[in-house]
Amino acid sequence: MDGKELEKSNLEDEGNLLQAEPLSLDAAKKSESIIGFFGEQLCRKLFSKQWPLREEALKEIEDSVGRANSDNEFRDAVLASVNYTVNDKIAQVSQRSMSLLTELCRTAPKPPAKGEAISFVENITPVILSKVGDTNHRIKEIVDGAVLAMADANCFGATQMIQGLIKGSKNKESHKNL
Repeated sequence: MDGKELEKSNLEDEGNLLQAEPLSLDAAKKSESIIGFFGEQLCRKLFSKQWPLREEALKEIEDSVGRANSDNEFRDAVLASVNYTVNDKIAQVSQRSMSLLTELCRTAPKPPAKGEAISFVENITPVILSKVGDTNHRIKEIVDGAVLAMADANCFGATQMIQGLIKGSKNKESHKNL
């Protein structure tokens, strides 16, 4: 059993994962759009200090992407989730976040992203593109899929990604690792 499996097994309490801690004031502020669609319990998992809970929250959101009526507010809530987790120090969480982004791009509404969604794309794009040359084959495969999905998505496109890369490179403080 490696360290990550041990940590995950330590979180289990007779078959149930421990409950996520309450949202901090900062996390509550960041998660306003997320709470509206996914509820406080999922947000508590997403902003948890325990990485298996963050990964589980992203999986739940990803499962809802295929079933949900993908309007712009839903897209923004999903992008907020990706924005928060894409640069996570734990590879599994970051990979799940990119997988969620790829799924969103496949099902996102056609109107171009505006407002808050643009700022998320500007934050997410440089982080994802910085991982394109990763030596880990699994990460590289997921990153390649996410980049292609974003470039091909009706609501983002290559132009939006280039703008996000240019603006995002000016704001390197936008992502802080957990």
